[in-house]
Amino acid sequence: MDSDEFNNEKKERTRKDYRYYLGKIEADFGDVMVRALTPKIIKTYYRRLCHEVSLTWASHILAHWRGVLSWAVSEDWIPKNPALDVKLKAPKARDVMWTIAQRDTYVAKALEMDKESISVMLLVADSIAQSPVDVRTLRRKTYDGCTIDVARQKTGVKDAPIVLFPEAKAALDTYLAKQPPKLPDAPLFTHDRIGGMWKPSTLAKWHGKIRAAAGLPRELQLQDLRTTGQTEAGAAGGTVDEIRALARHKTRSAGLRYVHPDSRFVDAVQAKRLAHRTEARNEQGENVGIPLEKKLES
Repeated sequence: MDSDEFNNEKKERTRKDYRYYLGKIEADFGDVMVRALTPKIIKTYYRRLCHEVSLTWASHILAHWRGVLSWAVSEDWIPKNPALDVKLKAPKARDVMWTIAQRDTYVAKALEMDKESISVMLLVADSIAQSPVDVRTLRRKTYDGCTIDVARQKTGVKDAPIVLFPEAKAALDTYLAKQPPKLPDAPLFTHDRIGGMWKPSTLAKWHGKIRAAAGLPRELQLQDLRTTGQTEAGAAGGTVDEIRALARHKTRSAGLRYVHPDSRFVDAVQAKRLAHRTEARNEQGENVGIPLEKKLES
């Protein structure tokens, strides 16, 4: 972790992930020479983690094995990366999404429990479709009274500032009006009782309390607002590049993980087809078969 590749080429959020998972690997293999690692050893270890912990955890560990051993190859410590010979079974992508009713229920319950900052934080996250860490760590200077200027901590990708929905803007303005004046680099959201930026563990604890008090499903997480927002954008007719700009993806294909087509996509594309067909009929002056709108009305 002292290499130039790690310190100069990785964002701090990525470095933090590497430190965490490599610490877990070191706990089991810290005394093993890298030359002694074989595909069979790593495969056996991977299978044990799948069985004893979870597929998701094992996949994270193997992914970091691959990264660090690729670096070992580049340093001529080993001729080949043994982790690449182990087939990675990717865990199923989360497809949990918030409904508008669930969001409204959560916001109301957070206010009732005197956690206005979490209530407003959720409305902002719902509006701009960013991950919880990127919303939790927003600074006062990122909000200009209309838009949020945010970059992804994990990748550093940034695009044009994101316009807040009216409901989120109103709630944020009301919240900030009650706060002491903030310096540009001060946290936008602070703990309601003790002040200071919300810590991840404390926010997670209060999220669980609010969710339970509101009678919402246990699987509903703050991170699911990102999937919800991008799927909603797709259902509304957003293009691949529009969704990429909103979500701050590095590549066009990255959005495939977050956008989960549902009935809204079918309805949207049917409406577009209907508009296209109606326009074509008007231009051609033809009436072929039963008009599609009549079928839809029935």
